[in-house]
Amino acid sequence: MVGPGYDEHEHRRQLLEQNFRGAFFVLAAVAVLCRYLFRKLEEAVAWAEESASYVDSSAATYHVVTWTQYQALAILGLSGLEPEEVSATLERVRPNRVLLETLLRFSPVNFEHRVRLIDAEVARLEGRRGDALELYEQAIEAARRNEFTHEQALANELAGRFLLSTGSRTPAAATCWRRSSSTAAGEPWPRSASWRMSSQNSWPGSA
Repeated sequence: MVGPGYDEHEHRRQLLEQNFRGAFFVLAAVAVLCRYLFRKLEEAVAWAEESASYVDSSAATYHVVTWTQYQALAILGLSGLEPEEVSATLERVRPNRVLLETLLRFSPVNFEHRVRLIDAEVARLEGRRGDALELYEQAIEAARRNEFTHEQALANELAGRFLLSTGSRTPAAATCWRRSSSTAAGEPWPRSASWRMSSQNSWPGSA
């Protein structure tokens, strides 16, 4: 995040130099979120790792939730599918899942979609396709019902990515991607796909 009126790197340097712990953590939480949405997953994880020791400085703020959720999603997004790597990844995000599950018990409105989306990504890595699809749908519906529009879009995007990764040519994959068009990244239908959505959200040539 660098532009005519703001330089993220300079801001980061100043906050660390002044030992302004709370403000640095807020900056880090936003950096993790933005990088995840733009699919810069390695950078998202790096920011999360650097700021992990600053979580206590913002314990009473919602930034801890953002940081916890998107760190987990970035780590899950980077994982390969080999059993040993999946196992290590799941252990790495376990504390994030535990915290969000605890908060879910107090406020389903604010946390159901977050937990379901992480669970969907876990199911994806574990090869539980049916469970993953159901959990993505639960995340989408919970976010829609509770008016977390940006995370409804994200859940649709991840569901679409999952369906694409399985080679799906069904209207469901197209519909998920269409619904995600309001995400921050504004990413178009993947160029890697050898087919495109028609205006009816079905594949060309399908009846």
